[in-house]
Amino acid sequence: MAVSQANIKLLAQSVAAIGKRRLRSPLKRSNVELIYSGFAGWGKDEPAKLHELLAVDCGLVVPDSIHYGGTFRGPDAFVGWFTYELWRWFDEFTSTPEGVIDGGNRIVVPVNVKARAKNGATMDVHNLWVYELSDGKLIKARVYADTAALRDVVEGFTPPSPSRRELPGLLG
Repeated sequence: MAVSQANIKLLAQSVAAIGKRRLRSPLKRSNVELIYSGFAGWGKDEPAKLHELLAVDCGLVVPDSIHYGGTFRGPDAFVGWFTYELWRWFDEFTSTPEGVIDGGNRIVVPVNVKARAKNGATMDVHNLWVYELSDGKLIKARVYADTAALRDVVEGFTPPSPSRRELPGLLG
């Protein structure tokens, strides 16, 4: 099968265009990629890459109705909540993303939280995080949480996990 000069030229142009896109893409990451890379690996005394992600005037809003809730302003307070404040109440805490809704500058991430409080009570709940970004920096994060379950666990009561809950009479 013969390949014409025109086909070779077209193929070369296509490869060059792909190469240019690949070179450009690491420079401009999506907001979803920024959120996932900024939070990957956070934990007790481990800020992950949060500082790189945060705007100077960022804010974190956690419901006031839980022991470790409040509004935390600035990168140090923001990171401190994830690396210290939360861990004053828990020995184990995992927050596993269950998906993502990409709204451009507003990213929504439903998470499954499994944790063991310092008093031994455990939980398995679902929360929702909303992240707002501007120019590649996180300006605000807010968690919408099952505050009753979170409060109960810190106070020593283990609520039923979502998989153990039943709705009698509604489904059968």
